Amino acid sequence: MDTTEDSQDPILRLFLYCSHHALFRPIARLIRFLQPMLAARTAASAIVAKISQDPGLPCSNPTSAFWQSPPDPDLSNIQSPVLPEKSDVVIIGSGISAASIAHHLLTQDPNITVVICEARTITSGATGRNGGHIIDLPYDEYDAEVSLLGTEEAKKLVRFRMGHLPQLVEFAETQLSEKAKLYSEIRTVETVDAFFDEAVWTHMREQFNNFLTDFPEQSKRWRAWDGEEAKKKFGMPRVYGAISGPAGAIWPYRFVTGVYKNVMEKCPGRLSIETNTAVVSIDTAQSASDHPYLVHTSRGTIRCRNIVHATNSHVGHLLPRLRGRLFPLRGQMTVQSMTGPTAPANVGHKRSWLLRHGKGYDYMTQSPSTGDYYLGGGALQGSNGGLDAIGNPADSQQDFTALCHLRGLLPMLFEQESVQPAPNVNMQTSWTGTLGFSSDGRPWVGKIPSKMTDRHPHFAGHATGGEWISAGFCGNGMVYCWRSGQALASMMLGRQPEYFPESLRMTQERFDSTAADDMANHWLSLTM
Repeated sequence: MDTTEDSQDPILRLFLYCSHHALFRPIARLIRFLQPMLAARTAASAIVAKISQDPGLPCSNPTSAFWQSPPDPDLSNIQSPVLPEKSDVVIIGSGISAASIAHHLLTQDPNITVVICEARTITSGATGRNGGHIIDLPYDEYDAEVSLLGTEEAKKLVRFRMGHLPQLVEFAETQLSEKAKLYSEIRTVETVDAFFDEAVWTHMREQFNNFLTDFPEQSKRWRAWDGEEAKKKFGMPRVYGAISGPAGAIWPYRFVTGVYKNVMEKCPGRLSIETNTAVVSIDTAQSASDHPYLVHTSRGTIRCRNIVHATNSHVGHLLPRLRGRLFPLRGQMTVQSMTGPTAPANVGHKRSWLLRHGKGYDYMTQSPSTGDYYLGGGALQGSNGGLDAIGNPADSQQDFTALCHLRGLLPMLFEQESVQPAPNVNMQTSWTGTLGFSSDGRPWVGKIPSKMTDRHPHFAGHATGGEWISAGFCGNGMVYCWRSGQALASMMLGRQPEYFPESLRMTQERFDSTAADDMANHWLSLTM
């Protein structure tokens, strides 16, 4: 316990007072004993306060993300000369979730119209700032999912996530132009889940075995490598073990802009993308209308029947009741290179990595053309033990401590003591992005009950609509967003997607059973 005399901590001041007076020293000893518990409670309260704040609109001066350079010449700042006055659907946000929703709505209903409102340039949020992975580690949280959701729902959730890679690859092969497919660099790779902490490896090895018990067919696709065989197989001399299996890698910004160009070509005149058009508030018309929602933007108002909130980390700005249940977490990304005669060979066409420590993990892909490493993570190694990242929507800032961790990591991964000289490591660029997290660890997808919005639209005649959400992907958007968008489009068109896990639906019951405290306690269990 810090014993600085001028401390402002009331618990510490009480401890100091009691310790200086013999009569009260038993109280001082009790305070010392309870200090870790009191510190945890104070930290939990601070987390709850941070994630319950209004995340606001995306900042106007974000860090420059590698994926968005150069900006798409056709779509980066696209907007109509005059803002559309009316649309069937307004989607707020322009990342991969929004792209999937728009594509599936427009290709399944030949009459529907869609407007996408983006506060900044196209796909400038999390999708344009992520790690370039299409990766699901189906064993990672499987035991917890079974315990919480039951075996059948846990299996359905795993199959839902695993279905993303083949679907995204197929879409690129059959729907994107040759140029867009080439530029997106979408590819199937072997991912290596590498463990640099013995206790974490032992625990995950057990979870992996439990997963294979329920998914025996996956034993042909996933394999665990112990000790020396892992070091030899993957050229990583410090690992305690590894698990390898199928994954994907992608240039996410280019993939999404390719999706938009594809749908605009197939559905001319029915999709309007309005960049630099922030949605500042939502209202409803006073009288009955076919288009009762009034979406007020920085460029004017759009009337619509349906609103989709696809802003992920910023969803709490327009949906205040979801603050604390859905919130931002800032992540750090870098591009680094290793050069020299002893640098590892470029395996970016066939491999990606997840790097596990005692606390937290990092993630890495490699460019198949340049050999550059796209390395991100360091959340729990960041400032203030990672607490500065949680609830932080500012992708205009970088985390110095997380950057130090990522900068020192790369040369240690593949370093062979007998190989000299060591490769040169160069930090080429770095940036941040804000991920949308949920308090129960799963995305929220579906129709929003009107009492969560306090907006009660009056629809005229037989018109139907409402507010919808697809957000809270917890850093795993590339194995949640596309099929969630597909499922949400089906729901909006009056169909129920059988493949969609019920545990991801937005419901009043789920809302009532979750709270900001859930995430605060979970985060502290990782960091303390």
